Amino acid sequence: MRKYEEFTGNKFPEAIRDKFIPMVNMMRDAYRQAERVPGVVLGQEIAGEAMRITAKVAGKVLNGILNKAMGAGR
Repeated sequence: MRKYEEFTGNKFPEAIRDKFIPMVNMMRDAYRQAERVPGVVLGQEIAGEAMRITAKVAGKVLNGILNKAMGAGR
């Protein structure tokens, strides 16, 4: 809730505040339980590394396309 208020500059809606906190706690607890399943942490690490590599390659490709486009306009 603090991050919501920090980023938006708005007060967190009172109408959902009492339901929001237990829901976040439930999601946190479920995530912690899932981490205990064999292979989940390794799978997360592999997926994270794949995303980092994909983002790096995509950035290089996009940079090359933009450089060609900018060079064509000269």
